[in-house]
Amino acid sequence: GDGASVFVERIQSLCCAVTLSLNGVDYHGAGNGQPLMFVYDEKVVVTSVAPAHGSVQGGTDVNLTVSGIGPNHDVEQSSDILTCVFGNIEVEGHWVNEEVLSCPSPASRWETRVTVGAKIGDVRAESMATFTFHQDPVVTSIFPQSLPASNMATKSIEVFGNHFHNLSMVCVFDINLPSEDTGDRRHDVHHHPAIFYNSSYIQCPLLDPPSLQPFFSTTDLSWTTNATLVEGSALALSFGSGADKHVIGTIPFHAVVKTTFVLPRTGPRAGGTEVIVEGTNYLNSTHLKCKFGSVVGPMVQYLSPTKVLCITPHFPSGYGRSVVPVQVAVNGLDFSTASEEVLFEFHEPLVIKEATPLIGLPKGGTIINITLDDGAMRLRAVQDEGTALLTISHIDPPYGPESGGNLVAIHGSGFSPNHFTVCHFGTATAPAQHVSDMSIECIAPKATDHNTRVDVFVSVNGVESVGEQPYIYLPIMKKF
Repeated sequence: GDGASVFVERIQSLCCAVTLSLNGVDYHGAGNGQPLMFVYDEKVVVTSVAPAHGSVQGGTDVNLTVSGIGPNHDVEQSSDILTCVFGNIEVEGHWVNEEVLSCPSPASRWETRVTVGAKIGDVRAESMATFTFHQDPVVTSIFPQSLPASNMATKSIEVFGNHFHNLSMVCVFDINLPSEDTGDRRHDVHHHPAIFYNSSYIQCPLLDPPSLQPFFSTTDLSWTTNATLVEGSALALSFGSGADKHVIGTIPFHAVVKTTFVLPRTGPRAGGTEVIVEGTNYLNSTHLKCKFGSVVGPMVQYLSPTKVLCITPHFPSGYGRSVVPVQVAVNGLDFSTASEEVLFEFHEPLVIKEATPLIGLPKGGTIINITLDDGAMRLRAVQDEGTALLTISHIDPPYGPESGGNLVAIHGSGFSPNHFTVCHFGTATAPAQHVSDMSIECIAPKATDHNTRVDVFVSVNGVESVGEQPYIYLPIMKKF
């Protein structure tokens, strides 16, 4: 006959001569002696782009992964131009390898997401990928504004600004220090993913706290407190977003702060005491802070590199004295190491009970003996704990047998499980059991006199409270 049907199997793209065999052994081509070529016309598709986002200013280098076309395609050898298509904007590109072509992103008038395709001459690729245009981030401030040369407690750098986005932002930490010999800067670079909170706030976590340690001795740490040695060192902070890089700012390193002496060494729990704290490497910083124990002071004044004036904070109230270390931070976060030599003692509010003598000679020199009112001091300490003043509203039941032993609930306000509370039935006493801040319970003691009516009140830490309630002892009926 003059016709035949064949099944075409793909062997490789862009080639194959067509021949015919009737017996599987002898193959016949075109009659003119020229090969009859079959060309596979594979669909050209952009399958992905990297990075998938960039600035509205354009200029981001974007790599397109393309299937169905490559640098050996016939049109690549022609005068047709290779282009990338961002939405409806075409930009010229070039092949990186057989599957990847690269193009700079164009500028965009607004933030948007577009499809990304490719063209070789008039052959246009279908698109399975998109590219997002976003505004360039703007940094307005960072915190902290300095870092200690070593042993920092700071866990992250806080970055404030505008146009932050949650698109694979990476913080770049470039720790650098001028070389003593050449003046060139030595670098130690780290990368950590940024933590996105919103469009105006991100954090750069310090998973590996930056330190000048790689530039100095690991055994002799005296350099950490030497301001001259660490002068000029800095942390250059930036963040990368895809192929774009944005500068955040430069954070200088400071020598490690050390405290050596405080005066005075004691003050009331109410706070407000002016304390001179001496030490080394203090800086005149807006974030200069003092800390007494775990409580940060309300104000601090820089006096010199070796002296600051701190105001003591209101310390948690209570009875007795609390000795705490005093620490200073020049960046608001990294406080000096606590020392047994730099301690401050908070004491309870003092109340004078009496002083003798109350008269003396004009020339002075009279010794005055002052007695403190321990009971009033205990009561004031209890009231200063932030709880309401102890009150008694009623008791239940308001009576019981003269032999005692019955449970009596005392209701009111201001009861605390931290108080040592005692119930008083006239002159007899019984320990109290805390139930809530509005009630306690006591086992009524045995009547101690012939009075059947007594006043019930409570004492806390040995101090009597106000608010007495009547209680009736009932006589025990005798059996005949």
